[in-house]
Amino acid sequence: MREIAYQSKVKFYFTQRPETLSTEELQRLSEATSEILSLQIADQDVTPSRIWATAEAAKRTHGLDLLVVDYDQLVIEAGMDPKADDDNVFRHQRAFVLAAKRLAERLDICVVLLCQLRKVSPKVAAGSTPRLDDIWGDSSVRNTPHVILWLVREFFQRDMDLAYERKTCAYILKARNGRTGMVPLDFDPEWVRFQNPPKPQTETPDWVTR
Repeated sequence: MREIAYQSKVKFYFTQRPETLSTEELQRLSEATSEILSLQIADQDVTPSRIWATAEAAKRTHGLDLLVVDYDQLVIEAGMDPKADDDNVFRHQRAFVLAAKRLAERLDICVVLLCQLRKVSPKVAAGSTPRLDDIWGDSSVRNTPHVILWLVREFFQRDMDLAYERKTCAYILKARNGRTGMVPLDFDPEWVRFQNPPKPQTETPDWVTR
Protein backbone atom coordinates (compact mmCIF):
# COMPACT_ATOMS: atom_id res chain seq x y z
CA MET A 1 0.00 0.00 0.00
CA ARG A 2 2.84 2.37 0.73
CA GLU A 3 4.42 1.72 -2.65
CA ILE A 4 1.07 2.14 -4.43
CA ALA A 5 0.47 5.41 -2.57
CA TYR A 6 3.90 6.68 -3.57
CA GLN A 7 3.52 5.68 -7.22
CA SER A 8 0.11 7.39 -7.43
CA LYS A 9 1.29 10.48 -5.49
CA VAL A 10 -1.41 10.03 -2.86
CA LYS A 11 -0.36 10.54 0.76
CA PHE A 12 -0.22 7.19 2.47
CA TYR A 13 -2.36 7.99 5.51
CA PHE A 14 -5.19 9.12 3.22
CA THR A 15 -5.32 5.65 1.67
CA GLN A 16 -6.50 4.41 5.08
CA ARG A 17 -9.49 6.78 4.77
CA PRO A 18 -10.60 6.49 1.14
CA GLU A 19 -13.68 8.64 1.79
CA THR A 20 -11.35 11.65 2.05
CA LEU A 21 -9.86 11.10 -1.42
CA SER A 22 -10.88 13.05 -4.48
CA THR A 23 -12.05 11.37 -7.69
CA GLU A 24 -8.71 12.19 -9.31
CA GLU A 25 -6.75 10.62 -6.43
CA LEU A 26 -8.90 7.49 -6.54
CA GLN A 27 -8.27 7.27 -10.27
CA ARG A 28 -4.51 7.52 -9.77
CA LEU A 29 -4.65 4.80 -7.13
CA SER A 30 -6.64 2.59 -9.49
CA GLU A 31 -4.11 3.09 -12.26
CA ALA A 32 -1.20 2.31 -9.92
CA THR A 33 -2.80 -0.95 -8.79
CA SER A 34 -3.38 -2.04 -12.38
CA GLU A 35 0.36 -2.10 -13.14
CA ILE A 36 1.76 -5.63 -13.29
CA LEU A 37 4.70 -6.19 -10.93
CA SER A 38 6.76 -9.31 -10.44
CA LEU A 39 6.27 -9.33 -6.69
CA GLN A 40 5.26 -12.01 -4.22
CA ILE A 41 4.33 -11.25 -0.61
CA ALA A 42 4.07 -13.89 2.11
CA ASP A 43 2.46 -12.63 5.32
CA GLN A 44 1.08 -15.76 6.97
CA ASP A 45 2.92 -18.64 8.63
CA VAL A 46 6.22 -17.04 7.70
CA THR A 47 8.84 -19.42 9.08
CA PRO A 48 12.45 -19.81 7.92
CA SER A 49 11.71 -23.10 6.16
CA ARG A 50 8.79 -21.55 4.26
CA ILE A 51 10.90 -18.58 3.18
CA TRP A 52 13.63 -20.84 1.79
CA ALA A 53 11.09 -23.07 0.00
CA THR A 54 9.19 -20.10 -1.47
CA ALA A 55 12.42 -18.53 -2.71
CA GLU A 56 13.53 -21.79 -4.33
CA ALA A 57 10.16 -22.18 -6.09
CA ALA A 58 10.13 -18.55 -7.26
CA LYS A 59 13.65 -18.86 -8.66
CA ARG A 60 12.71 -21.96 -10.67
CA THR A 61 9.36 -20.70 -12.00
CA HIS A 62 9.50 -16.93 -12.55
CA GLY A 63 13.07 -16.01 -11.60
CA LEU A 64 14.17 -14.21 -8.46
CA ASP A 65 16.63 -11.36 -7.89
CA LEU A 66 15.79 -9.97 -4.44
CA LEU A 67 14.42 -11.45 -1.22
CA VAL A 68 13.45 -9.14 1.67
CA VAL A 69 12.63 -10.51 5.13
CA ASP A 70 10.67 -8.07 7.32
CA TYR A 71 11.67 -8.65 9.96
CA ASP A 72 14.10 -11.32 11.13
CA GLN A 73 13.00 -11.64 14.76
CA LEU A 74 9.39 -12.47 13.84
CA VAL A 75 10.50 -15.13 11.37
CA ILE A 76 13.01 -16.70 13.76
CA GLU A 77 10.50 -16.94 16.60
CA ALA A 78 7.84 -18.32 14.25
CA GLY A 79 10.19 -21.18 13.40
CA MET A 80 10.83 -22.11 17.03
CA ASP A 81 8.83 -24.99 18.46
CA PRO A 82 7.10 -23.70 21.63
CA LYS A 83 6.96 -27.27 22.99
CA ALA A 84 10.69 -27.85 22.60
CA ASP A 85 13.17 -27.27 25.40
CA ASP A 86 15.54 -25.43 23.07
CA ASP A 87 14.69 -21.74 23.57
CA ASN A 88 18.17 -20.38 22.82
CA VAL A 89 17.33 -17.43 20.59
CA PHE A 90 20.99 -16.85 19.74
CA ARG A 91 21.35 -20.36 18.34
CA HIS A 92 18.25 -19.98 16.18
CA GLN A 93 19.40 -16.55 15.07
CA ARG A 94 22.79 -17.95 14.01
CA ALA A 95 21.18 -20.77 12.05
CA PHE A 96 18.83 -18.34 10.31
CA VAL A 97 21.55 -15.90 9.25
CA LEU A 98 23.83 -18.66 7.96
CA ALA A 99 20.93 -20.27 6.05
CA ALA A 100 20.11 -16.89 4.47
CA LYS A 101 23.70 -16.54 3.29
CA ARG A 102 23.74 -20.05 1.82
CA LEU A 103 20.46 -19.35 0.03
CA ALA A 104 21.83 -16.12 -1.46
CA GLU A 105 24.92 -17.91 -2.76
CA ARG A 106 23.03 -20.94 -4.07
CA LEU A 107 20.34 -18.95 -5.92
CA ASP A 108 22.64 -16.03 -6.82
CA ILE A 109 20.25 -13.47 -5.33
CA CYS A 110 20.41 -10.56 -2.90
CA VAL A 111 18.91 -11.30 0.53
CA VAL A 112 18.02 -8.31 2.72
CA LEU A 113 17.23 -8.96 6.38
CA LEU A 114 15.42 -6.13 8.15
CA CYS A 115 16.06 -6.13 11.88
CA GLN A 116 14.75 -4.37 14.95
CA LEU A 117 17.10 -4.15 17.88
CA ARG A 118 15.93 -5.68 21.12
CA LYS A 119 18.44 -3.66 23.05
CA VAL A 120 20.00 -0.30 22.24
CA SER A 121 23.14 1.03 23.85
CA PRO A 122 22.42 4.09 26.03
CA LYS A 123 25.17 5.93 24.15
CA VAL A 124 23.53 5.25 20.79
CA ALA A 125 20.15 6.24 22.18
CA ALA A 126 21.72 9.51 23.32
CA GLY A 127 23.12 10.27 19.88
CA SER A 128 26.50 8.53 19.67
CA THR A 129 27.58 6.87 16.43
CA PRO A 130 26.59 3.17 16.45
CA ARG A 131 29.23 0.46 16.04
CA LEU A 132 29.17 -3.17 15.01
CA ASP A 133 29.63 -4.20 18.65
CA ASP A 134 26.38 -2.38 19.50
CA ILE A 135 24.35 -4.85 17.42
CA TRP A 136 22.50 -7.16 19.75
CA GLY A 137 22.56 -10.88 19.08
CA ASP A 138 24.83 -13.69 18.03
CA SER A 139 28.20 -12.81 16.49
CA SER A 140 27.04 -14.29 13.16
CA VAL A 141 24.75 -11.28 12.74
CA ARG A 142 27.85 -9.10 12.54
CA ASN A 143 30.24 -11.49 10.80
CA THR A 144 28.07 -13.11 8.10
CA PRO A 145 26.49 -10.19 6.12
CA HIS A 146 28.41 -8.46 3.35
CA VAL A 147 26.80 -5.10 4.13
CA ILE A 148 25.30 -3.80 7.38
CA LEU A 149 23.29 -0.56 7.50
CA TRP A 150 22.01 1.01 10.71
CA LEU A 151 19.30 3.66 10.25
CA VAL A 152 18.84 6.22 13.00
CA ARG A 153 16.04 8.78 13.11
CA GLU A 154 16.97 11.75 15.31
CA PHE A 155 13.24 12.22 15.97
CA PHE A 156 13.39 9.37 18.52
CA GLN A 157 16.72 10.47 19.97
CA ARG A 158 15.33 13.92 20.78
CA ASP A 159 12.09 13.03 22.57
CA MET A 160 10.09 13.12 19.32
CA ASP A 161 10.75 16.80 18.70
CA LEU A 162 8.99 17.63 15.43
CA ALA A 163 11.93 19.79 14.41
CA TYR A 164 13.89 16.55 13.89
CA GLU A 165 11.09 14.45 12.37
CA ARG A 166 12.75 14.24 8.96
CA LYS A 167 16.39 13.96 10.02
CA THR A 168 17.82 10.48 9.46
CA CYS A 169 21.30 8.99 9.19
CA ALA A 170 22.26 5.72 7.51
CA TYR A 171 25.44 4.36 9.07
CA ILE A 172 27.32 1.91 6.85
CA LEU A 173 28.87 -0.19 9.60
CA LYS A 174 30.19 -2.90 7.29
CA ALA A 175 30.86 -3.05 3.56
CA ARG A 176 32.92 -6.03 2.52
CA ASN A 177 33.67 -4.56 -0.91
CA GLY A 178 33.34 -0.86 -0.22
CA ARG A 179 33.68 1.98 2.25
CA THR A 180 32.02 2.54 5.60
CA GLY A 181 30.73 5.82 6.93
CA MET A 182 27.56 7.87 7.36
CA VAL A 183 25.04 9.02 4.76
CA PRO A 184 22.41 11.66 5.64
CA LEU A 185 18.85 10.83 4.61
CA ASP A 186 15.47 12.52 4.72
CA PHE A 187 12.41 10.75 6.16
CA ASP A 188 9.20 11.91 4.53
CA PRO A 189 6.32 11.26 6.98
CA GLU A 190 3.71 11.97 4.31
CA TRP A 191 5.00 9.25 1.98
CA VAL A 192 6.47 7.10 4.81
CA ARG A 193 9.76 6.54 3.02
CA PHE A 194 13.42 7.45 3.18
CA GLN A 195 14.91 9.58 0.43
CA ASN A 196 17.87 11.79 -0.38
CA PRO A 197 17.92 15.00 1.67
CA PRO A 198 16.98 18.18 -0.17
CA LYS A 199 19.89 20.09 -1.64
CA PRO A 200 20.81 23.18 0.41
CA GLN A 201 19.61 26.39 -1.17
CA THR A 202 22.32 28.85 -1.97
CA GLU A 203 21.86 32.58 -1.87
CA THR A 204 21.26 34.29 -5.20
CA PRO A 205 24.24 36.45 -6.23
CA ASP A 206 23.61 40.18 -6.34
CA TRP A 207 24.46 40.38 -10.04
CA VAL A 208 21.52 38.06 -10.87
CA THR A 209 18.93 40.35 -9.25
CA ARG A 210 20.49 43.45 -10.81
